[in-house]
Amino acid sequence: MLPAGDEGLIDGTVTSDGEALVFDGSGGQVAFAFDAENLFGNPFTISAMVETMMSIGYGDILHANQPLGFGVRTVDHGHFSVSAGKAGAWNAVTSAAKSLRLGSFQNVAVTYDGQEVVIYIDGVEGGRGELEDVPKAGQVIVLGGMGRDNPSGGGKVDVPNSRLARIAIFDSVLTTDQIQALADGAEIPLK
Repeated sequence: MLPAGDEGLIDGTVTSDGEALVFDGSGGQVAFAFDAENLFGNPFTISAMVETMMSIGYGDILHANQPLGFGVRTVDHGHFSVSAGKAGAWNAVTSAAKSLRLGSFQNVAVTYDGQEVVIYIDGVEGGRGELEDVPKAGQVIVLGGMGRDNPSGGGKVDVPNSRLARIAIFDSVLTTDQIQALADGAEIPLK
């Protein structure tokens, strides 16, 4: 489960439309103090409903000290990506090209069993690969991201322009049936 309590520290522009957290592409994140290093150093599952409005480089969904820790994000080449374990491990595992659809909610789930990462899109496996090193995540979980100034001018790049809903982190690898149930909008399981 995510950190106990219902508050995180908001930095930048993050709003809510009553259904989802809204990241408007100008840079915004929500940080939760949590023992992410212990969580991401062991088997886990992440699940989130993501509606990407516009892809501006890399759009962080959830991360903790990436690339040394763990992160899942969108990539403007039309797929979802996982980074983890060491410097230079950006996009260590990706979903198939064009698996990212702009303007519609998609369920993205990622499992890690201690060695292998599997990415699921709308309950269907969309990418698989091994991580070279165990994530070293630190003590914070972050939703969204602040991005960076565009070197060509004109705002930010590598920043989410998306809506996030039904975000859940589990300290175990969920089964394929459980992941499909989450994608179908079922109640989030407690275990």
